[in-house]
Amino acid sequence: MAVDALRIAHPEMTTAEVACPLCGRDGGAPFHEESGWRLLRCPTCSFYYVSPRPDGPSLRRHYRDYLPTADEEIADWDRMMAGIHRWVIRQLRKQIGRGRVLDVGCGFGFLLRELREWGFGVEGIDISPTALRHARDVLTLPVREGTLETSEFEPGSFDAVTALYVIEHVPDPRGLMRQIHRLLRPGGVILLRWPHTTPLVRILRPLGVDLRLYDLPSHLSDFSPRTMRLALEQEGFRSIRTGIGGWTLPRERWKRWPSRMGGACAEGIALLTAGHLLLPGVSKTTIATRE
Repeated sequence: MAVDALRIAHPEMTTAEVACPLCGRDGGAPFHEESGWRLLRCPTCSFYYVSPRPDGPSLRRHYRDYLPTADEEIADWDRMMAGIHRWVIRQLRKQIGRGRVLDVGCGFGFLLRELREWGFGVEGIDISPTALRHARDVLTLPVREGTLETSEFEPGSFDAVTALYVIEHVPDPRGLMRQIHRLLRPGGVILLRWPHTTPLVRILRPLGVDLRLYDLPSHLSDFSPRTMRLALEQEGFRSIRTGIGGWTLPRERWKRWPSRMGGACAEGIALLTAGHLLLPGVSKTTIATRE
C-alpha cells in the first residue's frame, strides 16, 4: 500500500519509509499486509519490519494509550503475566542473585513488585502515564516516564535489565540494545521477552485464516531466534540463550487454553531437547550477558 493510502486509512498518523532496522538494507520485499500496514522481509538478514510506519511523534501518541485503564483490566494484566514473571525471577536469581534491576517498559509495575518482594533493587521506565500512575501510586515503585534515550541512568548502574514484550514496539531495536548495554555493569544480564509471529502466519495463510496476529502498527518488527542473536551480537552481548520462558494466560477462555497448551507443549519440547528445538510461533525469551 502506498504512503498516501496509508495516510487516508490512518489520518492521525504521519508515516515514513525506513530501511531494515537490523542491517540498514533498503528495498525489503513485501511479506504481509494487515490493517493497511505492510510488513517487509529484508533480503539480506531476513528481518521482518513495518515500512512505511508511523513516525516518532505518532508512535508516542499511539503508545501513550496502548495499555488498559479500567481496574478490572489492569488486574487481568497482572494475572495474564504472572507465570512469565515467576519464570523471569527464577532466572534472575540464578544469574545475579539479588542485584539491581531496571524494567524497561515496566507498565503497571507487576514484575517490579515481585522482584522487590524477592529482595532485588528495582527501577522502572515507561512512556504510559496511566500505567506509571498505578506503579507509582498503588504499588509505590520507583518508576519514571520516558525512554532510555531520555533517561539519566548512570552507565553500568544495573546488574540486569528486563524488557518484556517491548522490543517489537521499538523503532530502533538495536538502539535499545545499545542503550541497555551501556546501563549494564560488565557481566550484567539482558532479558528480553518477544513474540515470534511469522511462523504462525506462514502456517495459517494458505488456509485463508486472517487473525491479525502481528498487531500492526503497534508491533513494528518480528524477530526470530536467529535475528535476535544477530542483533545482540552486533551490540556486544555474548552467552546468548533463547528459550520459551512460560506463557501468558489471557482473560478470554478461548485465548487462554490455546496459550496454555501451546506454551506448555513448547516448554516441554525445549526441556526434552535441551533448548535445541523451539516450537515456532510461540513467544520466546532471550537472555544474554554483557562482556
